[in-house]
Amino acid sequence: MHTQQDGIEAILAGYNVDLDGFGGTGKTWIIKQVTDKHTILFAPTGISALNVGGETGHSIFGLPYGIPTQKDLDNIKPHLRALFKGDSVKRIILDEKSQMRADHLDLIDYKLRKIRQVDKPFGGIQVVVVGDLWQIPCIVTADEKKYYRRLYASGFIFHSNVWKEANLKTILLTKPYRMEDEYQVGLLNKIRSKLDGWEEAVEEINKLCTFKATEDTLTLCLVNADADKINLQHFKRNKSPVVKYAAKIVGSFNPKDCIVEPELKLKVGLRAIICANDASPEKEYKNGQRGIITELKKNSVGVMLDNGEIVQVVAHKWETTKYKNGLKGLSKSTAGTCEQMPIRQGNAISVNKSQSLTLDELSLDLGTARPREATTYVALSRVRDLTTVHLVRKLTVEDIVINKDVKDYYDKLRGE
Repeated sequence: MHTQQDGIEAILAGYNVDLDGFGGTGKTWIIKQVTDKHTILFAPTGISALNVGGETGHSIFGLPYGIPTQKDLDNIKPHLRALFKGDSVKRIILDEKSQMRADHLDLIDYKLRKIRQVDKPFGGIQVVVVGDLWQIPCIVTADEKKYYRRLYASGFIFHSNVWKEANLKTILLTKPYRMEDEYQVGLLNKIRSKLDGWEEAVEEINKLCTFKATEDTLTLCLVNADADKINLQHFKRNKSPVVKYAAKIVGSFNPKDCIVEPELKLKVGLRAIICANDASPEKEYKNGQRGIITELKKNSVGVMLDNGEIVQVVAHKWETTKYKNGLKGLSKSTAGTCEQMPIRQGNAISVNKSQSLTLDELSLDLGTARPREATTYVALSRVRDLTTVHLVRKLTVEDIVINKDVKDYYDKLRGE
């Protein structure tokens, strides 16, 4: 298939690029290598925009929360016109493409053509879409579906009107950097897309997931409510005093997009998961590390990591980004900030909230409900080694749910 260098070269050569690959193949690293002062980064959701260091599609392009109407097509605000006038913006990078809807991508295309008065895809601006279509999909609500199907074959961006016209060069990354065991990578790839032998792969994964969970093991759940229930049980059993940390939110920052709770309630002795890298030169802790809270001070949280080290976690500042096109060209500024202790209670989280994490171990509780598309794969791909996964119940073939439209798309891509 392709290497990271292939991806960099295709982007720098000016092609419209579809940068694809399963989790841990280095897509984010490539984004960092090609982002310059003429590049705009955006993503469909607030959390994914924070992770990539860009804006949301709603913030930049005024994307609606449903199917665009004529009013949405005509609503081109002055800041959007100012941002894309001239040649300051030469490249747009969309991350987490699986969550971007077809109608919203077409709306972006329409607005850029109109602003730039260039009848080419995206007004002639280079576009790079990044992600893995086998991961968490975009949402088209039940109420929208009867109208949506009149317009598009599915919600995925490859069914947008602009997709084929943009003539994207596909770069498919296959070399793993998170998980080193090639046999395990092969098993995950089989359940990711139901390749030949995927049912046998389910059984092999059941055999590999031999980890014995303890009270300290992080549990991934299908829904937030199940994770909240587990966390609350541990919280109530802990009799230490509650210490609260309120986030400092400044400017344009939606509290719902905060990586952690805007109001944290912590206790000494609770399990914790760190949700940001240490910004100091010492780099004492990193995103995804887990441990036990040892002390709660006004300006820091003491955590004994699972490797035995004790670190002082301090407030982290997450920023929402705003792009502006001025006399000196494209500039990037801070629209709002959320400053909070980068800590979550580390007993349970939802699979969706685990997407940016690499974990040393986990317990997977799929419950009794049928998992959403891609959920099982996303959960298992959080770890470096499947032998560090505990399954609350064994996986069944019913737990592997994929989208037929995505499968058809990749089959055509491979010429099958």
